[in-house]
Amino acid sequence: IRNSTFPQDEIMKELGVIKEEINRRDDDPSGKLHDEIYKIVFPETPYSHPVLGTRESVSQLTREDFKNYLSKFYVPNNMTAVVVGDIKTEDAIQEIKNLTADWKADESVEEKFANFEVLRQEAIHELILEKDVNMSYVLMAFQTSGHSDKRENATLDVVSSILGEGRSSRLYKRIVEKEQIAPTVQAYIYPMTRSGMFVVYGTMDSGNVQKFRETVIEEVERIRNESPDPEELKKVKTMLKADFQFSNETNSDIAQTLGYYNTLDMLDR
Repeated sequence: IRNSTFPQDEIMKELGVIKEEINRRDDDPSGKLHDEIYKIVFPETPYSHPVLGTRESVSQLTREDFKNYLSKFYVPNNMTAVVVGDIKTEDAIQEIKNLTADWKADESVEEKFANFEVLRQEAIHELILEKDVNMSYVLMAFQTSGHSDKRENATLDVVSSILGEGRSSRLYKRIVEKEQIAPTVQAYIYPMTRSGMFVVYGTMDSGNVQKFRETVIEEVERIRNESPDPEELKKVKTMLKADFQFSNETNSDIAQTLGYYNTLDMLDR
């Protein structure tokens, strides 16, 4: 980190890789819809920009841009050091101190982050993409509080699983199996620091789009107005806990989880 040289040939190679990823994203209906929905739900905020960037923005990046970004944000008081494994805590802390002893902090680093507010919207945001013959891709998004409201975020994690996680979910049973409106349907959340989204996504024959929309809204309203069955709730909670355990089986997995929540200042919540 401290001695990065950014060789020009390596930069050009990586920019080529990113452009290929952008091409694949734009050719994928799901990827295209997800990028576009951020622009609608979070207009005029950094959240509206695609993470991969655009072909134009990536093409304009220079070696100086990388060097400036590194010096701007990669400072010790803006980093999290995570050590996981069979170690002695005191030894690890001392080693980190030794490595960073002459590395100056930048007390103004937080002022360099984008300062913005997200306008709260109660509307249901929808995008429909007709790419293949008689096939439509539909994405419906509801704005949420994201990581700023821990209880809401946890609740929506459970709700999204009840509605659209796997073959036993409500939307799958009704939309795919019972009424055969669409062959695929999913529900999930995208929590971020200042806001977030609750998303329902599906693919279907173009003639079933309206029925799909109506059914999703009906099921969302039903779970808002009627508490889930205790057994259904217990099953989903058990599944989410198991998913968390499975995703933290290795030292690398644990380190990523600790680093993620510590960076969000949520490790003790």
